[in-house]
Amino acid sequence: MSLRPNGDTMYRDITIVHEIDSKRQPLKDIGEAELRRLHQAYPDSPLEYTDDGYRFSGDFAGAMPQDVGGHGNYQHLATSLGDHFAYLERFRGSVDVADNLQQRYEAFDTWADLIGGWLEEQIDDAECRDQVMLWFNGDFRNDARSLILSLWTAEATNQIVPQTDPTWLATMAIQFLLERDYIRPSDAPRLARLAWPTTAEQASDQLVQCLQRKLELTPQQAKALQFASDPKAMRRSLESYVRDSDEYRESVTQWRHDHPDAADDQQPTPMGLVTERLLAATSPHLFGPGNEVAEVQLFLDAPPHWTNGTWEAEQGHVFWSLGISGSPLPPIAMAAWSVADASQQTRIFGDVVLRERELSQYVLWYHGLSQSKQTQWDDLLASLTESEDRDADLARFHFFDESIDDEHRDSKIGADLIRQSLP
Repeated sequence: MSLRPNGDTMYRDITIVHEIDSKRQPLKDIGEAELRRLHQAYPDSPLEYTDDGYRFSGDFAGAMPQDVGGHGNYQHLATSLGDHFAYLERFRGSVDVADNLQQRYEAFDTWADLIGGWLEEQIDDAECRDQVMLWFNGDFRNDARSLILSLWTAEATNQIVPQTDPTWLATMAIQFLLERDYIRPSDAPRLARLAWPTTAEQASDQLVQCLQRKLELTPQQAKALQFASDPKAMRRSLESYVRDSDEYRESVTQWRHDHPDAADDQQPTPMGLVTERLLAATSPHLFGPGNEVAEVQLFLDAPPHWTNGTWEAEQGHVFWSLGISGSPLPPIAMAAWSVADASQQTRIFGDVVLRERELSQYVLWYHGLSQSKQTQWDDLLASLTESEDRDADLARFHFFDESIDDEHRDSKIGADLIRQSLP
């Protein structure tokens, strides 16, 4: 995506490409619904198919189009001394972080309800069943929620400051399991066996041993968990249980609503629902639309004074590469810059005294004034062209409704921004 500001409008040019093995290829089919949505976002742009893929362009003032999905704005404020510009846009995701986390919790609750209901049916020993379900619906659910929050936090942190060591998340998880007594240091040799090729029966046996120790089950009670020794039979049993559940029936109904023309053999499977809910709780981006990236280039004559992108001087643009496939925090591009009116400032002050961040602060301050105060300020600037002591004149200035002795008066803000840079 290319962005080129031009006064009050921003020219926006977007091309949808498909990249395979670092090679860009034309994306020939993005679906009729997506094409209609893009046409609505760019009503004046004819459909153009380039060597890369579909291309749309247009000029926008204020609100940016929701082509990628999200919310964006471009602002231009002008004064006699120069102009302030700001660009801010969210690409996909949501600023409602609490809702994002709640969705993960709800996905986990659905998964836990299915697994818990199935477990209760499988354990035929009453004492063992009571102990397992007390733990499952109590400590296990609470511990899982803590892990989900830890995973979310880890992903969000990694999104802001990428970690160079990929083992840190695994280290955190191991420490959590140790402190909650799911594993012990003495279990290391036994658990290490799972790092090598192993059978489903061996993995299931390790899980049963861990559960027996964690819940302090007697050997007699532990026999009620022997159904787990046959993973194939266990999978068939779980699949049968989920197929008869309300959650599965509701998921199929929703799927039919979303895919009215699809064949029945394409509908979600019971095990697919179990897997999808677990992924949605722990790593929803793995179940997302793919590794989609928004590459944004904002072309400027000079680097912005405030941005979270990268200024690439040779290309003359700010660059962002934003992952937009289910990031825990919304991907955001932001830049603020200013353009001084050199001739006007030199005429009034003898030199350019406001530029970059200070100029933006001045413009924002000026536009926060009432019309009456703006007129008073403009009259002051006009008088400074003939002033013999601009600094003194600025220091003495105050609006009609202000006291010269008020250190917090509005006029002092604008005056001080200029005074600190006077030649």
